[in-house]
Amino acid sequence: MFIGLRVHEKQARVHFIPNLKVGIFVTLRAPKVRNSPLTLPPTYLFWSPFAGPLPPIAPIPRPVETYLDHFATWGGDTMIGVLGLEDGTKVEGVGFGAPGIVSGELVFVTVMSGYEEALTDPSYKEQLLMFTYPLMGNYGVSGDLFQSDRIHTTAMVCKEVWDRPHHHRATRTLDQFLNDEGIPGIHGLDTRMLTIKIRTKGAMNAALAVGEASEVNSLDIVEMAREQPDISSLNLVNSVTCKEPSLVIG
Repeated sequence: MFIGLRVHEKQARVHFIPNLKVGIFVTLRAPKVRNSPLTLPPTYLFWSPFAGPLPPIAPIPRPVETYLDHFATWGGDTMIGVLGLEDGTKVEGVGFGAPGIVSGELVFVTVMSGYEEALTDPSYKEQLLMFTYPLMGNYGVSGDLFQSDRIHTTAMVCKEVWDRPHHHRATRTLDQFLNDEGIPGIHGLDTRMLTIKIRTKGAMNAALAVGEASEVNSLDIVEMAREQPDISSLNLVNSVTCKEPSLVIG
């Protein structure tokens, strides 16, 4: 009888394989590092009482790259974002894009990519657009996929923003794009909780403040959200309609 013991991130499993000698087979795996594409390879060991004592394990020199430190200071040391909803919810995250205070209706989209198209879509005028997919900005901004000539959303809300894009057509980062357009953004918060709340209660008025911690923390962001007029009372068609005709060559 063969007894196999597998150790994987503090979880052990015992396997029984017939017609083999008595022994212990151990697989050691190093825990994965968050936000890192590299992991340590597994170490395999076999021990049997007929083979003597277990030999010592030599460490495997293999670098593990991590972006946690880079992510913690991304967007400035003191630039934070505070999001408030009309139901009293208040969450804090990392601010990016342009500093400022905005308000509007908080809605969400479930696209896995296409943030360029969504941000420039005129149908999201006067809305804080929240992305349910956890990572935005990984392929940068090219400008070739815009749905209009500018960003129409009031703000961008997401779980995490990546500021080192990898794409041959990218000309700037997502942070630079929002900053150039004067649009604030917030990331590093629980978008899953916010999505469930909106899906249950419907779209709600919200307010977002992005800037220095000393300035943002003193604001009553929830009251600002409650003072926001209902989006149905606003004339949004006039603000997104083209002022003059344009020719699109097919």
